[in-house]
Amino acid sequence: LTGDTFTLSSESSQDEASRLLRRLLDARGEFVREQIRQAHQKLMDVRASFPDAGALAACIDQTHAVMVAEVIREVTGCDPSVIVSDSEVENDTVRSFRNSKKEWLVAVRKVSEGTDIKRLQVLCYLTNTTSELFFRQLVGRVSRYRGQEDREAYVFLPADPRLVACAQNIENAQVQALKNQRE
Repeated sequence: LTGDTFTLSSESSQDEASRLLRRLLDARGEFVREQIRQAHQKLMDVRASFPDAGALAACIDQTHAVMVAEVIREVTGCDPSVIVSDSEVENDTVRSFRNSKKEWLVAVRKVSEGTDIKRLQVLCYLTNTTSELFFRQLVGRVSRYRGQEDREAYVFLPADPRLVACAQNIENAQVQALKNQRE
């Protein structure tokens, strides 16, 4: 660990990997800023074809969400919707974001399951939750059919071995489903 350079490897203990991931996701650090910048660029590319496309920044907790929202404002010039359960934080609603043309949604766990915002196409995974179920739920927020259209989804995440394994499991399941469909 040097400056903003972190090495997460499959040989790291769970505790060590969790500590390093949390430090990497510090909203004051360069990693979060760069992830937002890259995700926003992809969102702007997508919005050239789908003008209402949106991006989701999934955060660790409410404090982190407020900080990430500020990074989004600084890096992109956009004013993101923030959806958290704390009434002290300015809160938008899922419905208002769903029906808007806002570019960014910043949330903690409120949109991880049971929420359908079909216009989300970019996910910036900035949370330290590494369980496969949670990861799949968040990826599912940006992988939605819209009418008859099959749109690509984009996920920006840290190269944490646990998250990479979750992503590989999704890819393997898709490859197997395509094989089964051909047979």
